[in-house]
Amino acid sequence: MRPFGERWNTMSVGKLGMPAVLALTLAFANVSACSGGSSTDTPGHGSASGSGGTGAILGASGMGGVADDEPAGCRPRQCTSPVCGVMQDDGCGMLVACSCPNDCTAVTCASAGAECGSLDDGCGHTLDCGGCEGEETCGGSGTPNVCGCTPTTCERTGRRCGELSDGCGGVLACGDCASGCSCDENGLCQSNATDEFAPRSFGRSAASAGFAGTEAQYGELYAVPCFSQDDCLDPCLARAGTQAMCEASTCADSSEDHCTPATVWSGLATLSSEGSDVATDCAALVVWSGSYRDVLRVTDFRLEIPASAQITGITASVRHAAGSAGTVVDAGVHLIKHGVMGSADRSSPTPWASPELADVDYGGPSDLWNDRWSPADVNATDFGVALSASFTRGAGNELAYVDIVYVTVHYRVTCD
Repeated sequence: MRPFGERWNTMSVGKLGMPAVLALTLAFANVSACSGGSSTDTPGHGSASGSGGTGAILGASGMGGVADDEPAGCRPRQCTSPVCGVMQDDGCGMLVACSCPNDCTAVTCASAGAECGSLDDGCGHTLDCGGCEGEETCGGSGTPNVCGCTPTTCERTGRRCGELSDGCGGVLACGDCASGCSCDENGLCQSNATDEFAPRSFGRSAASAGFAGTEAQYGELYAVPCFSQDDCLDPCLARAGTQAMCEASTCADSSEDHCTPATVWSGLATLSSEGSDVATDCAALVVWSGSYRDVLRVTDFRLEIPASAQITGITASVRHAAGSAGTVVDAGVHLIKHGVMGSADRSSPTPWASPELADVDYGGPSDLWNDRWSPADVNATDFGVALSASFTRGAGNELAYVDIVYVTVHYRVTCD
């Protein structure tokens, strides 16, 4: 008899019939050795000789032997687990007597460190390692067959405010809503108000755009002797005049020629409070037909627009007057952002009132002055209003007065 694992011609075995195959299988499983004998040839089926046992298998016409031939180019299959102790077809026309493997050592839930779920014991069986308690789930911490829990986050759930269970026994604080907002049941901030807000404040700082020196230094420029306009430039620049303002200076033709500087705004300290007397309560500018027009810059409005605000418009209100009726008009009205004058001009062709001061609004609740504004932009000290005035006559001059400048920021609260 051949050892387990050797191959037998299926052509010979096939002629034995199922009972013979079963008997042969049992013989292979139970017989470990036989003594003496030699194989018998069956014509047309090859021959074999065995030592220590009978290798004969019945063929088509009687006794048959083990064939030594197999189809050319065929690659035999091996025994497959867990089938053992039986004959298996190797796919090449032969049968393989498969021996049984050694005894299997099965794993347990404890030896594998498994706390829950199903587990293969390695010997063809499935183990039930139990379940988890509370909010823990099997594999919940990322390790298979181990109870655990991965907490959620405010970001993962989309909540932006209030408290939230993390799903593992803890509580998350998802933040607070901005002023004017409250947290809804979905953890989102919602506005408490239905109307828009419109706080108003006045500018507390004012400056001439053309001359940064003192009024005394400006007065000194009238005493500078000159033979031409060029003689007035350097003394003007030395006293903190800008290039544009100083180049607009002239050399007056008189018995003692002297410089005449371009006119600039004066009395700037009065702009920090509202008054009624143009002579004592207002900043003033001499306007005439010259090409240079000094710009009054008013800043430091000390607004406190909340960070959650969406600005919808800005209104600038200027309280001003002219020395005489019909002589002064706007030359330009702009907003200042980050210290830079914007391009949008909201000036009006309507002459300034005279002699009484009048409040005039520029912009409005839905006017953003061709720009985008954040709360930080308007809360900054360098946010403000820039305005200039123009003389309507061809000769002579007149006074333009500004008492105070207000800004109203229109916004609604957003709770994103």
